Amino acid sequence: MCSLVENRGCFEWREAQVVQFKGTVWLVIRCERHGKRWTKLSSNPPEFHKCLKMTNYAPWKDIWSSSTVDAALQAVAAAKQPSSGNNSRPLVIDLPIFKQGKFISDVDLVSSITHFGSLINSEQQFVLKLSGKLANNIEVLNQKVLLADSSMPPLCSVLLEAHVGSDCVGLTLVSPTQLTFERMIDLSRLPDSALLQARVYPVITMFVSSGQETEAVSQLKECVECLKDLSDMVVLVSLIVDHPFPDLGAILTYLRSQSRIVRFVSLTWERSTSQLFANVATGNSTLVAEELPPDTEGKPALVCGTADVSELIRSFEAATGLTESDFVSLATGVLLEPFLETLGHGTYCVRPSPFAGVATCLINTSSLHSVPVPRILDLEKLFARLAPVFVNGAQGFGIRQYAEVGLAVQDSVRDGYRLPDLISKIAEQGNSGKAGKVSQIMQNMQFILVQPPTDLFCVDLVSQCWPFVLTQQGPRPDALVRPNMGFF
Repeated sequence: MCSLVENRGCFEWREAQVVQFKGTVWLVIRCERHGKRWTKLSSNPPEFHKCLKMTNYAPWKDIWSSSTVDAALQAVAAAKQPSSGNNSRPLVIDLPIFKQGKFISDVDLVSSITHFGSLINSEQQFVLKLSGKLANNIEVLNQKVLLADSSMPPLCSVLLEAHVGSDCVGLTLVSPTQLTFERMIDLSRLPDSALLQARVYPVITMFVSSGQETEAVSQLKECVECLKDLSDMVVLVSLIVDHPFPDLGAILTYLRSQSRIVRFVSLTWERSTSQLFANVATGNSTLVAEELPPDTEGKPALVCGTADVSELIRSFEAATGLTESDFVSLATGVLLEPFLETLGHGTYCVRPSPFAGVATCLINTSSLHSVPVPRILDLEKLFARLAPVFVNGAQGFGIRQYAEVGLAVQDSVRDGYRLPDLISKIAEQGNSGKAGKVSQIMQNMQFILVQPPTDLFCVDLVSQCWPFVLTQQGPRPDALVRPNMGFF
């Protein structure tokens, strides 16, 4: 924050405190030079406290138990060694394959992937996200993706991102440097398209502003219909919005109707750099919250933004029927680990920070249509029972662990519900340690993620700097850093 206010290149950590005031949880950033800045973390304190309870488990416990900036930095530094233990492995590795106007060489591409694999236990898997910025030569791009796919360890996955739309009011996030949807379509039409590979998945990223909802639905339909021509295609959709939030009802309704092809939907919001600077440097009166207590000098509190995912969920609640209670912390993603392994997808480390956002899993069966799993299973109870089994270092799952999963799932069914055949089938397969018909099971599931923004005032060292995504930055294959939370 201080670096932004004073236009300096250096970066400084500042002490902050999480406080609850009048039914809202705030992050209060303290600075002797610039005063207090308030960021709203949650308007749903009970859910926030549930996330706090999750920090009692590894791998998040060490960082959250840090009482000073130095201690937190040391804990994060220790976690930045993926090979140091099972708990610190990343899920996603982000690799740019087009830099400074040209593709990276085949040698560097293979070397990077080899280096990534060396950071992770040979029995574990990860997701490689490829970014093809300014890549006009689709044939070369296709060959790079095919090479990456052939160089990846068994059971790992590859994501390739395309951006849809070029206009986003209030944001300066869209630029011609991203792989466009049109190029993705051209890629899909090549006879040897990398998108035909079983573990290569396209990610459609769309920026949606208020007033552009109808156009967004039309563009998404065009995208999805084109990709449907590819056999057994699975698509991930990432929606980025801005305040005031657009009406996402029609968009989400359409995406939920396409659960067979759109398996993951991610929602978040962003603010431009100019907005951030205005918030901290000008003291804009529209950001002053009179209901907050003033600082010690009597100056009014200055609100720098919000990381409250509940606000975004409530914006589409009426139109979709999805409520805050249908979503749980992304940290519960650890519960997916045995199911992914059971279904033959490999052993992944799905352990984001408890404050990285929330998610829900929608189930579709002959009797259920897009029903959130939290309405059927008490996932808080399931997490409390299984988290100690999953996060304490065991690599892989044996018959005993699978039996525990099956029993825990049965015991977590809510009153008035019976366990759907889909979940029951997975649990039974887990008990026997055998993989079932993967495609039939996964085609009935759709995940919706809601994540807070990751700008300067919505990310802190303790709650969100857990190593979950690796990004390569720099010319060397081993030049890696960890950004804050994000799936795709």
